[in-house]
Amino acid sequence: MRQKVIGASVLVAVVLAMTGCTGSGGGDGNLINSWAAMPEAKILPPPANVCYAATGDVQATTRWDSPLDCAQGHTLETFFVSAFSGEEADRSAPPPSGGPGRRKAYETCMAEAKTFLGEDFRIGRLKLYLITPSSTHWEVGARWFRCDLAEFTDIDNEDPITRSGSLKGGLSGDRQLALGCAMVTSSGNAIETMTPIGCADNHNSEFAGIYVFPDGPRETDPTKLREGRLAGCRGVIAAYTGIPNDGDFQYRTGQIASPFETGDWELGNRALRCWIWSSKKTYNKSLKGVGPSGLPINYA
Repeated sequence: MRQKVIGASVLVAVVLAMTGCTGSGGGDGNLINSWAAMPEAKILPPPANVCYAATGDVQATTRWDSPLDCAQGHTLETFFVSAFSGEEADRSAPPPSGGPGRRKAYETCMAEAKTFLGEDFRIGRLKLYLITPSSTHWEVGARWFRCDLAEFTDIDNEDPITRSGSLKGGLSGDRQLALGCAMVTSSGNAIETMTPIGCADNHNSEFAGIYVFPDGPRETDPTKLREGRLAGCRGVIAAYTGIPNDGDFQYRTGQIASPFETGDWELGNRALRCWIWSSKKTYNKSLKGVGPSGLPINYA
């Protein structure tokens, strides 16, 4: 589970394309020298615009079921397929995590996801996966990479749900997949659940936007990491609600800074999802633009 910061208030399925044996002309019955050589087995790239009923850690999956029409129940949708090229394609093994080749592939997935969904996937109840060939398949010529998306309901756990229908356009129009308000349960400084709920219903948390750290190594000191996350999200929340980003911020509202996985950082996704949060009261409307009067100072 990803660590939340609370502020005060593949061996992938492949197809072997092989043709049958054919004679070299009028066969002479000699099975040693009259048959053409078998063509070289090739690893075909996986299809795009298909879905899978995948479970568990999909990036560690060693065997994939057959692809499904996305109208059927599924947990994962492949929306784009491309290939490594140049020096990365010439490697003897798949590009490593954190390396430029894999980061470039992930950047491609992020850009294609924005086109596919209508907005940055990070503002939605969504997880983006970069799937690459296994080392074994790479050795025999596989150079493809896959971009997959999954939807989840509990915003804290990011457990993919089984859904029917494509995710295409889910962050445009009525933005059905967009993050909004939520009811948060917590124990001490740990978030237990974050359940989406309509902003007209009683809720104690609301998504304010994302903060993106500058490119560079991830901070390893726990205290500095926590402080940096909270400081980044304070600016996002202040801009969203219209309150000052000053020393009194903590007396107006609490916050949750929700990072992505360490692996996502290595791929270039350095974003935090920033949430307004109250441990003591609930709201029944959005706090967007409410200003200082909507979130007054409370020193109690």
